[in-house]
Amino acid sequence: MKYLLFSDIHGNDLALKILKSQGYFDNVDYVVCLGDAIAIGPSGHEVLEILKQIPNLLMVRGNHERYFLTGFDNPGSCTEISHQEWVWSKLDEDDRKFLEKLPFSVETEDNGYKLLFIHYAMKSATKYKSIIHNPDALILDELFKEYDADIICYGHEHVASCFKGEKLYINTGSLGCPVKKPLTLKAVILEITDDVKVENIEIEYDPTPVVKTMKQQMMPDREFISKSFFGINESEC
Repeated sequence: MKYLLFSDIHGNDLALKILKSQGYFDNVDYVVCLGDAIAIGPSGHEVLEILKQIPNLLMVRGNHERYFLTGFDNPGSCTEISHQEWVWSKLDEDDRKFLEKLPFSVETEDNGYKLLFIHYAMKSATKYKSIIHNPDALILDELFKEYDADIICYGHEHVASCFKGEKLYINTGSLGCPVKKPLTLKAVILEITDDVKVENIEIEYDPTPVVKTMKQQMMPDREFISKSFFGINESEC
């Protein structure tokens, strides 16, 4: 089977539309969203509207979906609550019902390979372990040691990587937060036959319209978010 994998759209409907317009949603068995479709960017509702229309969608919750459904409880980001509340105000009851149905992980089997789709390694039933930046195969073996899978597909860190340790670890990177120049959206095609093929997708684009929307809508924390997550100074828009 063939899977289109992406994670961390973060309210960037422009990036999702570009990926779709390039034909990547076609000729795959499943489109897999690995969480954090909302927050940071301004268009969480619009992103969810696109995802709801994908008939072959597999999707898991990320930490930002959890914040929306159960409340913000990240002690390391106490100033973030105004941003989160703004994000939540843009979502409707249909969005809530859609997100409430999402599991924290999806396990499946394909041609003898056990696959796990998850936002990140979890320390409890509903909370994630701390992000380990720039991991290697040994670190990922330890991070995901309790999971019975041959291939683990995840996101959360925003940096794409692929490592072969005791398992194959595929981090798709962030679809919606380009951060560093050249500014690109990132996704992965995973194809499983008798073998496993991993194809990285990077499409360069200009996220300025996303930053302009933040500015027009007076989104809280937009100056920090524009520079830190979209690689653009708001003052330049």
